[in-house]
Amino acid sequence: MHYVEHGTKNEATAASAKKAVDLVLDQIEQNDKLQGLIAYSEGATVAASVIIEEQRRYKESGRPVRIKCAVFISGWPAIDIHSGKVIIPTGLDDEEYIPVPTCHVIGAEDAFLEGSKAFLDCE
Repeated sequence: MHYVEHGTKNEATAASAKKAVDLVLDQIEQNDKLQGLIAYSEGATVAASVIIEEQRRYKESGRPVRIKCAVFISGWPAIDIHSGKVIIPTGLDDEEYIPVPTCHVIGAEDAFLEGSKAFLDCE
């Protein structure tokens, strides 16, 4: 995937995001019935990051992709857990940002509406 790494998170935030993604991936590994994610706000960032990390691992090692769909509520774009940067796709290739069906729930009066719109625009 070609993407712009936009906005660097501080080291603590990047480390926390990596830990959260790893914890979710561990739960997915332990529960073979888990096939989708529902996430709110910063949790949606983690969920999107999980889906992108699953895709990366599939391409690099053939690890099967388990997440087949996601619901994001007032979510923000994913973080690259290796660089700590926010992922904004460039549209330079045909590859999808999050290549599974998603539903985005956004509140018109949400204080963080612009972040949710940015995430929706990634799709």
